Amino acid sequence: MQQIAHAVKKHDVAALKAMFSPRALDEATDLDAGLNYFLSLFPNGMTWKSWNGPAAEREYKGGKLTEVLLEEFKASAGGREYSVFIAEFTVNDVIDPDNVGLYALGAMPWPKDHDSWLRDQPSGAGVPYYAWARSIHADERDAAGHPGVYVPRQG
Repeated sequence: MQQIAHAVKKHDVAALKAMFSPRALDEATDLDAGLNYFLSLFPNGMTWKSWNGPAAEREYKGGKLTEVLLEEFKASAGGREYSVFIAEFTVNDVIDPDNVGLYALGAMPWPKDHDSWLRDQPSGAGVPYYAWARSIHADERDAAGHPGVYVPRQG
C-alpha cells in the first residue's frame, strides 16, 4: 500500500500499472481508464491505514502453493474517506505462475455504517464494490473476481 500511495501522490499511472501481475495486465478491462478513475479520487494524494489487516487465501495442490492477500484500507483525501481494496498474488505455483503481483485495486466512498453493514451482509450482496472484492479467490472459483481496477457502472 505504501507503493500505491506513493504512486497516487505523484499521479503516476505507469508506476501503478507496473505493480500489476502480467496476467492482470493482460486480462483487465481498460486498465488505463480504471487507473485514471482511481487517481481522480485522490487528486492530492492520500493518507491511509489498514482497516482489518490482510486476509490470505491459499490453494495447495501437489505440494505447490498459490496465495492471494486481500486487504481493505481506510484512505482519506480532500476531507473525504474511502475504502481501498487490494488483492495481490504473492505466490502462484498452482494455477498461473505469471499471475504474481497486484491483481485488483478498487476504491469507493467509505460507508457511514461500514462495520455493521459488513457484519450484516458478509457476502457483499447489495454493494457491487464489495461483491467484486469478495469474489476474488486463490483458486479462481468465482468468475466475477476479475482483475484490474474497480470502476462503478454508470446508469
